[in-house]
Amino acid sequence: MNTFSIFRVEFKRLVKSRMFWSAAVLCCCSLLPGYFQLSGFFRTLQPAEPSLMNVVYLANPVLSGTFFGSLVWAVFAAFESDRVHRSRVDSITEAIVSPARTASARLLTMAALAAVVCALCAFVHLPYISHKLDYLFDLGLYARSFLILPLATWMISFTLAQALYQITRRAELTGFIYAALVLMCFNEIVERDYFARWINPIVLSYSDGFSSDYSLRIALYTRALWLALAGGLWFLSAVCLRKYQKGLLGSFLYGTRKALFPASALVLSLCGGLMWIRQPIVNRGPAEMVRDFLPETSAAVISYYSYDIKPDVFWGSLKGTAEYTVSKDESGGVPDIIQLNSGYRITSMTLDGQPLAFKTSDEHINDFRNTAFELPAGSNRLLRIEYEGFPHEARYNSPNLYMVDQINPDYVQLRNTNLLPHINAGRGEPASYEYNITLPGGLTPMGGSPLEPEFLTDFTQNPDGTKTWTVSGETRISEIHAADYTSQKLTAAGVNIDFIYTRAYESMIAGNDIRGMMEEVMAYCINTFGRIDWMETGDGSDCKMIQTKDLDASLIGYVHLSESKFNTASYDGGYKGDQAAEIFAHETVHQWWGGATAVMDFENLLWTPEGLTVYTTYRLIRDKYGELYAKQYYLDRWQAMVDAQNRSFYNRYPEIRDALPDIYQARIDLNNSTTDMY
Repeated sequence: MNTFSIFRVEFKRLVKSRMFWSAAVLCCCSLLPGYFQLSGFFRTLQPAEPSLMNVVYLANPVLSGTFFGSLVWAVFAAFESDRVHRSRVDSITEAIVSPARTASARLLTMAALAAVVCALCAFVHLPYISHKLDYLFDLGLYARSFLILPLATWMISFTLAQALYQITRRAELTGFIYAALVLMCFNEIVERDYFARWINPIVLSYSDGFSSDYSLRIALYTRALWLALAGGLWFLSAVCLRKYQKGLLGSFLYGTRKALFPASALVLSLCGGLMWIRQPIVNRGPAEMVRDFLPETSAAVISYYSYDIKPDVFWGSLKGTAEYTVSKDESGGVPDIIQLNSGYRITSMTLDGQPLAFKTSDEHINDFRNTAFELPAGSNRLLRIEYEGFPHEARYNSPNLYMVDQINPDYVQLRNTNLLPHINAGRGEPASYEYNITLPGGLTPMGGSPLEPEFLTDFTQNPDGTKTWTVSGETRISEIHAADYTSQKLTAAGVNIDFIYTRAYESMIAGNDIRGMMEEVMAYCINTFGRIDWMETGDGSDCKMIQTKDLDASLIGYVHLSESKFNTASYDGGYKGDQAAEIFAHETVHQWWGGATAVMDFENLLWTPEGLTVYTTYRLIRDKYGELYAKQYYLDRWQAMVDAQNRSFYNRYPEIRDALPDIYQARIDLNNSTTDMY
């Protein structure tokens, strides 16, 4: 019998077995814990951001099913691997069919059954998840989540379990080693590593209004890495299959006589190891942020900057070309340095069309590396730099709630050295800039500083469906982010507001009267506190309220709202009211009181900007909805937060708190900061 003949027999047998259907039911039930907020040992099974709808109703259940389902498949695989030996008929079966062929067919059968069960789980949970997500439900994201997370991890799990059994030939020892590998993933050091967590993969977060592809790319990469390592171990274990009543060593020596399995084990193990070492996600820089990294300014002066930026949204990579008009009085002095994201490599550097020598340092500084070169003396020379690669995340920032710099089919955000090369040259007065950014046709980019973005408006339609957006002037762009944005023009008491958000939330914006609330808030504050200086500009666009993926900020003329403010999961239990519109009211009121300062000595402040903003919102809501509503959703919640803080043991006994290690004191201060600030 060949391998596929055995596979057909095994598949039919297992589909009819009670144990398989028990495993299928358990796998379907394994998603259920994810619908609840887990804590303690199982907290790492959920992303860090709990207020996004796709996290609550999709990512959490899928990750729960990934972990608990993997345990089910490991038990099932070990049981099936031990069945023939346990029944003492292995000497008969092995005389008819090669043990290696039987093991291969069993592995293929497990993979096919896992695919069937994964599809069954997705089908069973589809009605509930799609109902809860409502207008945010994305069938493509749903399908990719089940394929990349549960299915791939289940395959890793039963491959490891079968490999361990084939090496040890003892079910209890297999279970002990497997349990040790599982517990390893919950170690304090390992649990912060994207690549070491083989059974509980890190999913940074799912997005509601923007793309979740970057989180899934990381998960897919780690699943492929561990599938390669597990496959390598399985092929090694196939060499260890017992033959002719020999023990482990004798069977291993006999198995190495056929080169296929040892060679496959070596190739897959090397592939997994290289994927771990050469991963394109997190750089190999220091674990702590380097503060003093700015090089001294060289003698070169740049008067013209031109950039051509082409993100590849399918692969998540970027190609860029930078051109500079450079002048330099004399050679030597301070070295010329280019700072660029460590995931990029410079492919070409020319000066007036002639190759220019350069050397990229192996040292990683935060999320970039320095490239040294030497410009000769001369005026108005054309320096051209071509670069490409995948943007790296700084290791000190890993894993973070969001990978901020990312390139996806429907969302792109790149900042600073992750977008453009930075040269330690002086800037001519005046200096002019030109940017050409090629993006998919459905994306509208914004450029500028992180807190003061402006829409790019000029573009050229390309034959392949992309658009090349062009902006020029005397202002340098330090970041780009692009999404499928739409906007509304609001007017209140003579003030114009551009309300900018992604199209995914159009029905939510219309259904919660967000527009009416913001206009009412503006009118209330203008009538109560007066107009602000920026309202007198009269340019027809006095304030911009912009939805971003992960940034909440308010400064004069701009309000940034993270996407968590746009979903119902963030309203319940908050301190800003119980309706979507009240979240937007709070952020709009910030225009009068400024934004929250990152570090404040709250104990010595009578009011903070957040406190004034919350109190103003409370007064507005009290006038709009009445005393009882304002007391229930503002005063009572504030009092509950203060009471909880006052009951804290370490707040009541500060001398004991001061004796704790710094890291625990920092956690206590962080817990107190929200109440103190708001």
